[in-house]
Amino acid sequence: MGVAWGAGVLVAVSGCPFGRRPSAAYGPERARVGPGPLQGGAGQAQGASSWCAQFFLTGPAMPPSASPPQAPDYPQSRPLVAVAWMTGTVLSFLAVTISARELSGQLDVTELLLYRALVGVLVLGGVLALSGKLASLRTRAIGRHVLRNSIHYIGQLLWYQALFLIPIAQLYALEFTTPIWVLLLSVAFLGERLNGAQVLAALVGFAGVLVVARPDFSDLSYGVIAGSLCAIFFAIYALMTRVMTRSDTAQSLVFWQVAMQVPLGLLVAGYDLQIALPQGIGWLWMILMGLGGLGAHFCIARALMVAPASFVYPLDYVRLPLGVIAGFLIYAEQIELAVFVGAALILLGNSINIRYGAKRPRSAG
Repeated sequence: MGVAWGAGVLVAVSGCPFGRRPSAAYGPERARVGPGPLQGGAGQAQGASSWCAQFFLTGPAMPPSASPPQAPDYPQSRPLVAVAWMTGTVLSFLAVTISARELSGQLDVTELLLYRALVGVLVLGGVLALSGKLASLRTRAIGRHVLRNSIHYIGQLLWYQALFLIPIAQLYALEFTTPIWVLLLSVAFLGERLNGAQVLAALVGFAGVLVVARPDFSDLSYGVIAGSLCAIFFAIYALMTRVMTRSDTAQSLVFWQVAMQVPLGLLVAGYDLQIALPQGIGWLWMILMGLGGLGAHFCIARALMVAPASFVYPLDYVRLPLGVIAGFLIYAEQIELAVFVGAALILLGNSINIRYGAKRPRSAG
């Protein structure tokens, strides 16, 4: 029921024919080096898998622009180490972005999401099985998992559609509005109250969105709409994750996220009984995209172990200038001043929230 509802909402929200390849301007006929082989002997499998399970699954997987988890006290904060790990996060997400662009001519959006989920299930399932942590996947909130993961699937689908249609920097700027939406939606869903700094952060952030999107109703593309909507779905997903961490383990949240998106992906991508496979170097791009998504969350979890969230999460904003550079060098995307100005306002709004919005008034009632 929940999966069918999610698929129905996907069709209604996206407004695009899923069974057809998007006619994007970003052809993937480019030969580049794929990911290198993993190193390590077979005798190290048990220890390596336990280490991966301990650190990779320390927190729920969510976009780094989503609501940051509360960080513990750090008697010896190591900011340089955190910067190193966040560099890995930024590069991993950039790898996901470029890999998806390179696959845009071979696979449609739903097929990309299906194969990314399959990679996640295989990697996480293998790590949990080898480390003896399969019992941690037990949950009593299967309905909430279905709803949460369907919402995340919609957000991902919109994000990838926008990636095929608008410049990388513009998409990143719109995605960075997720924390602003978390603030506003927490009032409606969690009964929280905003202080003055958070209201100011929301206003500044939305001013940035207006500059980036330039909604004059004559040049408002579907890509901009999809990029804006994905941030809302990511925010709802982040709020549900915040609530579900009270009853489910981090391993359970991460695994069921990718596991449930496999049948959902099969349902949506295979509605016409035709699911394409990557061709040639496309397999390397697919593996890189799947590992990049997992690696990003691994690196951000490690960064949160050595520095507070208020220091870690703003480092993700480095993605924006790197996205500009990648878009210009690889895809000849134009560098527009409006995107920089709007992005600066969005990042300023997020910074105000991080710096001055930490002390919230108590929930209403």
